[in-house]
Amino acid sequence: MKKQRFLCVDLLNTFSEKELKGLKEVVSCRYFNPDKYIISLLNALKKYVLGRADFTPQLQVKVYRQVFTDLPTSQETLEKKQRSHLNVKMSTLLRLAERFLVIENINKKELQKNELLYNILLGRRQISLFERRIKGDKQSLDEQKKIDENYHYRKYSIEKEQLNYLHQTGKLIAKDNLPEVVCELDMYYLINKLSLYNTALSLQYASSKKQYNREELKLGIAPLLKHPKYAKHPIAQLFYACITLLEANDTKTYLRLLALLDKHTESVPTHLLKTFYATANVHCAGQIRLGYLEYNKKMFDLQKIMHEKNLFIEDNFIQLGQIKNMVTMACRVEEYDWARKVLEYYREFMRKEVRESVYSFNLGVIAFYEKDYETAHSKFIQVDKVNTVYDINTRLLILKCLYQKETEYHEYTMQAFRSAERFFSNHQSITPKSKRGYKNFIQILIALYRTRHNINAKPEDIERIKDKLNDQKINSDKRWLMEKIAEM
Repeated sequence: MKKQRFLCVDLLNTFSEKELKGLKEVVSCRYFNPDKYIISLLNALKKYVLGRADFTPQLQVKVYRQVFTDLPTSQETLEKKQRSHLNVKMSTLLRLAERFLVIENINKKELQKNELLYNILLGRRQISLFERRIKGDKQSLDEQKKIDENYHYRKYSIEKEQLNYLHQTGKLIAKDNLPEVVCELDMYYLINKLSLYNTALSLQYASSKKQYNREELKLGIAPLLKHPKYAKHPIAQLFYACITLLEANDTKTYLRLLALLDKHTESVPTHLLKTFYATANVHCAGQIRLGYLEYNKKMFDLQKIMHEKNLFIEDNFIQLGQIKNMVTMACRVEEYDWARKVLEYYREFMRKEVRESVYSFNLGVIAFYEKDYETAHSKFIQVDKVNTVYDINTRLLILKCLYQKETEYHEYTMQAFRSAERFFSNHQSITPKSKRGYKNFIQILIALYRTRHNINAKPEDIERIKDKLNDQKINSDKRWLMEKIAEM
């Protein structure tokens, strides 16, 4: 029997204590909720269900008894009619929870709240109050220093309501604001069209399975960009630079994007800065994969800029992959002191439950690049489960440490190599293509290990291994293996 999902419980589990308290105030208000059972339901869910793994049939009985004290219940599970009765009340509470979130959101956004008022005030002929509201909102927008993709939508909404106001008050012939309405609508359209086109190109860059009709995506962009007023807009310039970089993939466009980012940093909100710098990172990573190793330094410089602009922290946390990327890029250009510095700086921003493992892993990465393989190995074996990416990288780096630090052949090392090969073959979340890359890496590593320690080796073996590696189209770290072959 398929387990029943309770959307209401899923949503309430995301509420903070403060939000649950606010929801209780809404549920207790008869204007929002005339149903006496709903407040009891919320109290019962808080007491028995929220924060638990599952809303089991046994817990459903407990909740039902606390809510419907005037109705009989069976001892173990609810009957069909009782489940239906409980589900109806759960749906009512879900709608109230959604309404609470909308109210909370509107209370935080004065401009959007006022946009809902404009038509109402005009409909009630409250002209003075309308004029006061719209004047204040215009002033607030004019004072806004950072311009996001919704800025022009709000300006368009205000100008459109102003046009409606002029029409209703009979002032339209004497004075109109049609040029302003059209300008803000065009600007809103252009920025969002550029944003969607940039997203499509980024998805195509990330996956060969993604294909879009570029001509349709670009439709309407070129004529607007020819207009000087629109072409000089910071957000439009930055999105267009990102698009050009993803299409042209050249250093000149990359440097132009960085120059624009430096120029417009103060007027661009953080979430858009992250988007633009992400495109720059994608370009650098692509160039490194193509073998242009000078981009290691460019990507490191990019990470430093993003660190200085405080773009890695979100809701007081850093993404675990981001700290790994920062440390790795610093090590690739031998900036070990900087790597340690940022690792210490971001330590408090790592999720508490995986903090020590993430910290140990990245200390291990620094030691590995410094060729201190004993220390690196000791750090990697301290890493517990973090996520699939960290797990895979930890296993591969342990294999590299074993290869690097051992001066004699050991059968237990061969067992570690074969165990890792089985791990990658059996891991269900790894794609077949990636599995092949890891398997090829380990097979070449085993061959090198045996040859290095002269286990049934012949003089021509190293050339044979090199040829086999060159023939492999997929290998998780061909460059490192080539370095090991060169050393031999």
